[in-house]
Amino acid sequence: MVSAVFLSVIGVVAYAESQVASIFAGSAPDLIDSGWADCDTPITWSMDASRITAADARTARAQLTKDLSKWAEVSGLDFQFVGEVPVIYNDTTYVVTSEVHPSPRHIYIAFLRDQDSSLLDQRTVGFASPTRVWKDSKQIVEGSMVLGIEYVKRASAQQRSAVYLHELGHVLGLGHGTEPENVMYYLVDGNNTLSPGDVEGIRNLIKACKEQG
Repeated sequence: MVSAVFLSVIGVVAYAESQVASIFAGSAPDLIDSGWADCDTPITWSMDASRITAADARTARAQLTKDLSKWAEVSGLDFQFVGEVPVIYNDTTYVVTSEVHPSPRHIYIAFLRDQDSSLLDQRTVGFASPTRVWKDSKQIVEGSMVLGIEYVKRASAQQRSAVYLHELGHVLGLGHGTEPENVMYYLVDGNNTLSPGDVEGIRNLIKACKEQG
């Protein structure tokens, strides 16, 4: 019987010899170096844009698609948008879940108001993490990403891209980077260009495809 770990605590502080290490380095040592597998079937992703306008949702989808493409180019992973999926946010675990499961490997993305989450404020404009990992193979199979509506509305396209790239990196299994040029650096500004450290970090996490059963 395959053992799966369901994660409820976001551990985003991870420093090691590598510029960008595993998100689990500071929170779950047994899951260090867990990552998504490079399978033939894509990793699906969805948005819950019920709290933003249709125009803002289209803009967000277009930008998220571009930023996922950046991660795809350097990792070999394939991502596929499957539409709008309603989610439930838990302000104790800080993750979003859903009764809808589009595929065995999926990323849920939601836009919330600052008042909807105790984590969102002027300084924290988004947060994300893997939420389900197959422990035996260290394959991440589900992730959760929350973006603050107030920030998304006021930020420039480049600033939004920087935040999206950073939070997507957490979903993919990366912790914080040690160098300012890292997209995964703990202070997110307008940097939306993946550094060699970011690229090395994600490539170190990619797993060979292995079916679970």
